[in-house]
Amino acid sequence: MSEMIDISLAFPTVVFTAMLTISIMFWVFSMLSGVGFDSVDADFDADFDADFDADFDADFDADIDADMDADFDADVDAGDASGISFFQILSFIGIGKVPLSMWATVFAFWGWALSALAVSFLQELTTLNLLIDIGVLATVTAVTLPITGLAVTPLGMLFEVSSGYDSGEEIIGGVCKVMSGRVDSGFGQARFDTSGSELVISVRCEEQNDLGRGDQALIIDYVEEDNIYFVEPMQNLMGDTQMEQINEAVVLEGADGADLVEKSIEEEPSEAVELND
Repeated sequence: MSEMIDISLAFPTVVFTAMLTISIMFWVFSMLSGVGFDSVDADFDADFDADFDADFDADFDADIDADMDADFDADVDAGDASGISFFQILSFIGIGKVPLSMWATVFAFWGWALSALAVSFLQELTTLNLLIDIGVLATVTAVTLPITGLAVTPLGMLFEVSSGYDSGEEIIGGVCKVMSGRVDSGFGQARFDTSGSELVISVRCEEQNDLGRGDQALIIDYVEEDNIYFVEPMQNLMGDTQMEQINEAVVLEGADGADLVEKSIEEEPSEAVELND
């Protein structure tokens, strides 16, 4: 018992011990105060979204879109070839499936358990030093991430929020907002707002386009087997003049760009019909 305590309080296991201790304190506080992870995560999401959207969009769009559209697009091309995207990686390790507080607790537990076992095993073989400790920390972290993803997946069903749609085809004709730096025939991510939640969808566009982060696109088709939506740039539907008017309304009057776009499309239904043919 004393050996396990020594291992838990020594580097690298102490990193996960600290995380696990904080998580346990959080759950005790939640039970005593009646403030559950839903409330805490809701506040975190509100603050995080506000700060993240303001800071990240400004910094990320300015810094990353310039550098990352070259570097990230090159990296993503390699990822696209293997069918892997950044959002799929997050989903693989379980982020977004359950509240962040629960994910962190599961991650801390498995990290602590694996790190303690690894250190205990290695102590029987050799004398540990800083280099070995850092290697254990890196290896355990890499192994713990997918294990956490597997562990929280069944729990994710308890926190699913219905989008209000029975199938992907029901949002065809809707307007989504591009999240990725580009959208082409092999890559693209977008956000679609529903009455129940905000859906992050994989999108593709088979034609040459200038779609980028923050642009509006019309969903024109859905491939159920691949869970992919095909989109059309809004500029192709309404023209530059209408898009400029909508942008002015959004910037100067604070109007909802998605609503204005949808109304413009409804006023010209023949164009939308031609897209689906």
